[in-house]
Amino acid sequence: MLVQSDLLKRFRCEDGVLFYIGDELPSQVKSGDIAGCKGSHGYSQIKINSVSYLSHRIIFLMFNGFLPKYVDHIDGNRANNKIENLRECTFSQNRCNTKIYKNNKSGVKGIHWDKEHSKWKARIQFENKRILVGRFSELQDAKNAIIEKRNSLHGEFANND
Repeated sequence: MLVQSDLLKRFRCEDGVLFYIGDELPSQVKSGDIAGCKGSHGYSQIKINSVSYLSHRIIFLMFNGFLPKYVDHIDGNRANNKIENLRECTFSQNRCNTKIYKNNKSGVKGIHWDKEHSKWKARIQFENKRILVGRFSELQDAKNAIIEKRNSLHGEFANND
């Protein structure tokens, strides 16, 4: 189990980057070396006692003294592990803060062309429920409606990008 006091003896954090400190270092590592590496998922990760941890979770624990079930990157940038960019959240809140999918064709998160109705369909997800915001003839009307709904449901976790 990770403990804040142990982490503070092993690492220092500067602008969201962990550096090794102390005497008990892994082999081939010097004090001052950057700890961890970027994984295939885009998150920085580090091994501690042969167990891999995501660096942003280590940093959150170091600064806050506890480790929540979920830690959110406020700006959505997995590489930005500055403490001011990390916050505790629920699974649902973390999902609210996702960015637009790469395969989105409308250019607006949560909106797609509904062939059956020949309209833009705006749909949002909140707490594991899909909510139909509406169908619109104009993309801009759909965009305005979904942004308003997202902001009201998702609050500070709303991500309209």
